[in-house]
Amino acid sequence: MRVCKVCGGGIDAETIICPHCGCAVPRDLGADRSNEWLALLAVIVPPAGLVLWAVHRKKYPNRARNYAVAAILGCVLEMVLAWLGGLL
Repeated sequence: MRVCKVCGGGIDAETIICPHCGCAVPRDLGADRSNEWLALLAVIVPPAGLVLWAVHRKKYPNRARNYAVAAILGCVLEMVLAWLGGLL
């Protein structure tokens, strides 16, 4: 699913006119995919993932969600590793 650049409403891939605001949707929007290296950075350094989420949340909501999930995953992973380190 793509996002209208004018109103931010969700639109189908084939849509040429946004059903929410009526503006023309350019074909060059491309996929809203996250960069794998930045997602890995978000897992390793969770605050970086939160910054990436804040930067991309309005223009690329799917990408921002992926970075936020990676940051949360990184936090959980760090807590599990800290807990395991305390057991040893």
